[in-house]
Amino acid sequence: MNKIEILNIFKRHNAIIEEGHFIYTSGRHGSSYMNKDAVYPYTEEISLLCRELAKKFLNCDVDIVVSPAIGGVILSQLVVHHLTELSGKEVLSVYAEKTEDKKALVFTRNYDELVKGKKLLIIDDIITAGTSIQKMIEAINKVDAKIVGAGVLCNRGGIRDVLGLPIVALFDFKMESWPAEECPLCKEGIPVNKKLGNGKNIISLNN
Repeated sequence: MNKIEILNIFKRHNAIIEEGHFIYTSGRHGSSYMNKDAVYPYTEEISLLCRELAKKFLNCDVDIVVSPAIGGVILSQLVVHHLTELSGKEVLSVYAEKTEDKKALVFTRNYDELVKGKKLLIIDDIITAGTSIQKMIEAINKVDAKIVGAGVLCNRGGIRDVLGLPIVALFDFKMESWPAEECPLCKEGIPVNKKLGNGKNIISLNN
């Protein structure tokens, strides 16, 4: 698949919204949104995307694919399916969960023991500021494992690396964003979208 074919999957399911006021997971605000959840129900197409991601890491000798819950879990499972099929080596899939204060990610469910000493591939859905990838790196560094790569469906923040780890994306879709205190949309009084993004979790001054 080329990048145009990949992008068309998102467009076909109206997953790219280019006008609005959104709050991203990082806390930054923007006027565009990539709604990957609109594509997830179409498992055949998501599987095709994950196969493309898997192919990019075939030579990394991956033992386990890890992802942040819950955003990357579906992708992690499918990337593992294709990595195992393409490489002939059994690859496992686990995830890290948010701590109670939501400031970090940790491996629970005895996954910390499972990943110890293994070669790990980080998979996530969309990267804007790199916050989730950074938390994954920090979680992995605590369990004595090796990171062999990081892949995402879409890079919308123009991020090339996180803490020195290169980011591999199926496609780039640059979306301008601003810190909340500098957001021109807030200054214009444009309401935050409460249905998509992190807006539903934040009390907006525009209410």
